Amino acid sequence: MKTLSKYFKVAHVLLLWGLVVYVGCRTNKNDPTASLPILGNVKINDIKTTSVQASCSISKVGVGSDGSSSIKEYGICYATKEKPTISDTKLKAGEKTDIPVDFQVTISGLTANTKYYVRAYVLHEGDPVYSEELAFSTTAQKAPEVTTGTGENITSTSLEVSGKIANIGSSDVVQHGHVLSETNQTPTTSDFKTELGTANAPKDYKSGFSGLKANTTYYVRAYATNAAGTGYGSVATIKTANVVASTVTTGNVTNITTSSADVGVTRNTLGTTTNGQVGICWSSTNQTPTIADTKRENGSSNAPEFFNINLTNLNPNTTYYVRGYATTAAGTGYGEVKSFKTNAAVPTIGYTSASFSTIVNLESDDDRIALRCTLTTNGAQIVEYGFVVHDSKTANPTLDNNVLKVVSTTSINGYGVILSGIKKADIAKLEATNNFRAYIKTTDGVYYGSSQTFSYTYPPEFSSLKFDCNGTSFTVTKYSRTPQITEIGEIEILSTNYAQVTPQTLPPSTSYTTKGYFSIPSGDNSYALYVYNTTGKLISLLPSANGKVYTTNRKTEGGSLQAPCSSYPWRLVIPYVKMANGTVYYPNPPSIKPVEKCFIDCTVK
Repeated sequence: MKTLSKYFKVAHVLLLWGLVVYVGCRTNKNDPTASLPILGNVKINDIKTTSVQASCSISKVGVGSDGSSSIKEYGICYATKEKPTISDTKLKAGEKTDIPVDFQVTISGLTANTKYYVRAYVLHEGDPVYSEELAFSTTAQKAPEVTTGTGENITSTSLEVSGKIANIGSSDVVQHGHVLSETNQTPTTSDFKTELGTANAPKDYKSGFSGLKANTTYYVRAYATNAAGTGYGSVATIKTANVVASTVTTGNVTNITTSSADVGVTRNTLGTTTNGQVGICWSSTNQTPTIADTKRENGSSNAPEFFNINLTNLNPNTTYYVRGYATTAAGTGYGEVKSFKTNAAVPTIGYTSASFSTIVNLESDDDRIALRCTLTTNGAQIVEYGFVVHDSKTANPTLDNNVLKVVSTTSINGYGVILSGIKKADIAKLEATNNFRAYIKTTDGVYYGSSQTFSYTYPPEFSSLKFDCNGTSFTVTKYSRTPQITEIGEIEILSTNYAQVTPQTLPPSTSYTTKGYFSIPSGDNSYALYVYNTTGKLISLLPSANGKVYTTNRKTEGGSLQAPCSSYPWRLVIPYVKMANGTVYYPNPPSIKPVEKCFIDCTVK
């Protein structure tokens, strides 16, 4: 039994030796000197939300088949599962090395708040060699940590406030500053904010706000924003300084005209600031006018003081609202509102006169009387203008009390002449003496000129004029206001008595065999009919109804009296009426008839 036991011990030793020899042959083939690389433990540093630092060391490079290092590549591999391999994600740290090395890689692009497994690896002639596994977790996303400081340099319209980024959070700060609100007690970046830019490390900073209201409480806090969100500091309550504007009293409105007025204003107190403007503001539509409406400054003032300010370029007949003001850096103080109405525009009516037409042919409806006056509108809006006429017993005729109203059609542009004519059809409405005056109807009322008087004698009227071989006949009509007629007759002038009145021949026409007319002295623009005797002496000058030289009708042929056929004798027949006052009236125009008209084929137009 002892011999058998000894035999088994020897067999066991031989088996172990055989296994060692087999393994050595498998590791490095037939080279008994070959060995594997040896890796240290992986270390993890600077863990963040999306990155981490991983390091390791090769403590022994190992020996390849040729007796040198067998390392071809080394690095780190990782995954979210255990036992990561190079088939997962790997980061190469280096290639062939103959000596032990320490190496480090940055693993980025990780998912926040996630668990990862990491191992170091070495690639050599054999299968990959891995280190022991190490697990780690990335941090969660984190907004910056900020603190709000205190208010500084506070005025009535501005303030400064400090702040601090205590921790930038899980990523760099993309914007930071302060947020402020008058109404929101927890202001955010949706309210008014300052923007001071990026930051990649903790820092102190300060923001300034301007354009604020005086004596007003504001809510403000620091903020910083990164990829994870916005972090806020605590809310600070800051009140701007109190300021007081000037106090003002609006004075009386005086010297009101159609386009101007004087308004007083008193600056009673200066307020908390000085060097302000004092003035008046006004409007015809805004019943509480401000300096945004029309205003007039009186200049700066540093003390309580009274001013009287003239307002100009106002519209007539318009209500205005007005009040004093004083503006300083503290704001604008206003006085009470007062109102006034400008005077209505009153046109000016000048001297009024009447003139009479020289035309006495009453078969015409031409104007018999021309009424004239001057007018200045003074800005009034004219609706109608003309004249009103009454008898001599009514000195001041009006639009409601007149016997004749004559509306003018002439154009008036600020200043001009009213000219209106009384026609034949209206003559019968008049007396021998009449009162009249001009009137102007505006949008504000009716205005009259001074009362004037004119007298007009209604002349007799010639009608039914007839001339033939048996003589001349005509009718004279006397109206109620026609003066007394003392003589009616006709003037007959034969061609044989007046050699200088020489008929001239005109070209034949379809109506006449021949036709002649009296030659008019050269340059004689009055076209008066001069009658001479055979010796050339002027023996008669036919007057018109107004006592002046009788003027022919310029509308007749050439403005001349017409004659019959020049080869025959002729006569001029002029009917007339003589009045008690010596005035002689003639029809217009007179008639010319040939003596031999009954015996020849000759007519006169």
